[in-house]
Amino acid sequence: MTTIDEIGRRAATAARADAAELAAARMETGLERLRFDDGPTVVSPCHRVGARRWVAIGVAAVLAAAAAIALIVNVNNGESHRLVPGTNPPTETLAPSTAAATTSSPATTEPRGTTPPITPVTAGSIAVRHDALPPAYPATAFLGMTDQTDIPLVAIGDSRIVSVDVNTPTATVIDPFAPSVSPQPVLLDVQPAGQIAAGPGDVLYGVVQGDGTEMSLDAIALSGDRAGQVVASAPIAAVEFAEAPRGVLGHSADGIIDRRTGETLLGYVDSTGAPTALGRPAHTVAPIAGDLSSGELTVRDPDGKHDWQLTIDRDPTSPGTGGGGAPPAPSSHGGAVVWTTVGPPDDPTSDSPTPTEPVVAVLAADGSGSWYSLTDGWQVAASDLDGSILVRLTGSTVELARLDPPQRFDFLRQPMRPNQRVAFAETLPTTLTAADPCTYGDLDVVPSADGAMGTVYGSLHVRNKGATPCQVSGVPDVAFLDGSNVVSSTDPAVLSQPGEPIVLEPDSWAVSLLGPIASNVCGGSESSQFMLSIGGGVVIVPFSVGGPLQPNGCDPPNGPAGPGRLLVAPFAAIEADGLPHLPENLQITLEAGSTVRAGEVMKFDVVMTASGDSVIISDFNCPIYEEKLGAAVAWYLLECNGSDGILIAPNESVVFHIELPVPSDAPLGPATLTWASIEPSGAAVTATVAIVT
Repeated sequence: MTTIDEIGRRAATAARADAAELAAARMETGLERLRFDDGPTVVSPCHRVGARRWVAIGVAAVLAAAAAIALIVNVNNGESHRLVPGTNPPTETLAPSTAAATTSSPATTEPRGTTPPITPVTAGSIAVRHDALPPAYPATAFLGMTDQTDIPLVAIGDSRIVSVDVNTPTATVIDPFAPSVSPQPVLLDVQPAGQIAAGPGDVLYGVVQGDGTEMSLDAIALSGDRAGQVVASAPIAAVEFAEAPRGVLGHSADGIIDRRTGETLLGYVDSTGAPTALGRPAHTVAPIAGDLSSGELTVRDPDGKHDWQLTIDRDPTSPGTGGGGAPPAPSSHGGAVVWTTVGPPDDPTSDSPTPTEPVVAVLAADGSGSWYSLTDGWQVAASDLDGSILVRLTGSTVELARLDPPQRFDFLRQPMRPNQRVAFAETLPTTLTAADPCTYGDLDVVPSADGAMGTVYGSLHVRNKGATPCQVSGVPDVAFLDGSNVVSSTDPAVLSQPGEPIVLEPDSWAVSLLGPIASNVCGGSESSQFMLSIGGGVVIVPFSVGGPLQPNGCDPPNGPAGPGRLLVAPFAAIEADGLPHLPENLQITLEAGSTVRAGEVMKFDVVMTASGDSVIISDFNCPIYEEKLGAAVAWYLLECNGSDGILIAPNESVVFHIELPVPSDAPLGPATLTWASIEPSGAAVTATVAIVT
């Protein structure tokens, strides 16, 4: 199950309260709140169904998209990771209409002076070298806090980012979905020292210095009647935490842990001090072999699917990481983050030299990863299940930026043809004026409902899933069922109404408007199944409508009484107007190798980047795409994470791993690799690939 978090509750509440009339406005507002790139500073039925039909479909689409935000995203076998706005490393992009491949080489810096001996690089490792530093991470601040003198402690939780002043016991609570909306200060009864973690819920966990050598891990409420107060506490070993690097506190299934040992230090509590649960799987990452002081480090994959092998080559004079440095930390999208330094000391004569050249490894859930330099004063402030935060002090302003591993999705082996989904339903052109009647076995049956002004209206879409044409006509005989009981059904008085025969070619659709089917105010008319009687048989599909009768919801004369009679309209054709499309600000590129062997599988990546505004890709607009290399052609549905959808924040990229078998008898030589969105149509990218033996 996907976790319903703060933004989910907001979107769901808004959708229920305002229904169709306000859903579009609420959706737009929700998207505006997801933008991090502004960098704020705190100081009646008819035969032809056209526009009316698409109003209903549009409302359903808005609600579906709102649900995608409300549910966030469920990835990696049901393990939930919030997809929040961030700034991922930029990807060289092609406009959808561009038909040329692009390639780029990793950016490096020139070696400083004579190159010393380097640590051998393990095959398949993710390596960093002090004498050829990786490119700088392109951090973009999403928030600035003024009148600051020191870099604060920072933690990222499931619903809040929390910043704690190191000089005064004050926490600033930041909404990650609306950082510019007046972050709230909370005066704390204690002063956290060096280590903090946030969540679940509005609770801050901090290491607190007690009397003498005593230390404790305190849970501090951030909201409610006990805001700022300690609501739970556990003693901890002072010797273990007095000089610990930032980032040693993390989340497990049961409570806050020491990431270095995996020991649970304090169980989760809510803002009243009552025990609570994380509410989702907890990814923990840890080194398997070596530590940050060594040149070789294996980091355990939180999903148990792979490990990340890191190779770190430091300057021979580097003072190292001081006790191993901060442990590897989980991050969003099933990834992880490791940060360390690789440069020489800033002052070789100092008794406590400070290492230079900070670097960070951004590790993606598919086993890949990249090193980046941290420049311009940026440093890792926090990394946890919901993402990673960078921080820097510029003058008297503390700035925060996001650093998130890219989202990556494996190839989805689901062949699909266009016009198979109700979101894209249309009646296809045909030269036939008549065909055999459609039987119950010929049809996909897709009922739907949307509400307006307290009434729920129904629609029935049917698709010819057979291989030959058939036709539907007249008023369909339908019923809503509660178990074996008929809740409502087609009024017999309208069953005899004539209708224009609609010839359905394979994958062609028709629609019937069912009229009012329930009340979303009074309740009643509750059913769980939809039944269509047609062609001598019956089709029953799951479909929940209505709810328990609300005795006080409406005046008695307006309440439902007995089985309802539905004013069903005859089947009608569906015009191809207003079909969904890919967002215009979604830039698509193709990344592929230069060669592939005949008889093997071509593996390549399609990268989608949101430019400017956030983008949601869900069941509603998920592309059916064509992939082609020479004579090898296939159509598949893209992996868009099902009904949960994918949220691509501004300047964030999502990588889709794609596969295409190449025939063993494919002609050798240069060929054009093409990936094109067929439904919705329009976007296509290409690359040149040589087919070799």
